[in-house]
Amino acid sequence: LPGAALLAGSELWRFARGDGNVWAMRATGVCMLAAVAAIITYSTLTGRIGTACALFVVAPLALGGLCALAAKGSRARAACVVVGASLLTVMLAAGCVLDVVARRESVRDLLRVADARGYAAAPVLNLYDVERSSEFYAAGRIVYDEQGEPRMFDGSNRVVDYARARRQTVLVIVPVEYANQLTALESVHAEVIGDNSVHAIVVVNGGVE
Repeated sequence: LPGAALLAGSELWRFARGDGNVWAMRATGVCMLAAVAAIITYSTLTGRIGTACALFVVAPLALGGLCALAAKGSRARAACVVVGASLLTVMLAAGCVLDVVARRESVRDLLRVADARGYAAAPVLNLYDVERSSEFYAAGRIVYDEQGEPRMFDGSNRVVDYARARRQTVLVIVPVEYANQLTALESVHAEVIGDNSVHAIVVVNGGVE
């Protein structure tokens, strides 16, 4: 991305000075409008980004793309519009889209839900997968192995054995498709208290027979 930005910036600077080929600006407009179409299509097909949010983010990008295609009048003004539209799109994405993505890519909000329900001191275990963001948001509570890495439990029964051996209530971060392996166990009380569509957080009470 930095290299692409330097190349694009160089062409925009040449165009603004009157040295660049107008077709380079036309191609820039086409790329910007293609990005608009891709973002809206992604939003529609996946549902991960709200349509209203996606339209809000791509609006300046669409305007910049249309301006680049027209590229009439002052070249400097056209180049400024393209640059400004791109920067505004990035800023809007940071405020609107990235938070949506972050909720899926970290367990921050899941741990906040658990803390609010009184599990702020519970050890945090990883089942079938190591969710790296948990090392930050649950610092000091992650169960580590002998090598100093977050311990990955490879079965629900191993999680139960760990909790019951210590007679502790533990929080388990597990891919959503495997959460029912814990809740289906009759030997221990387990409850899913949240998920971000990628990982679920499950409370396992190892002190209850």
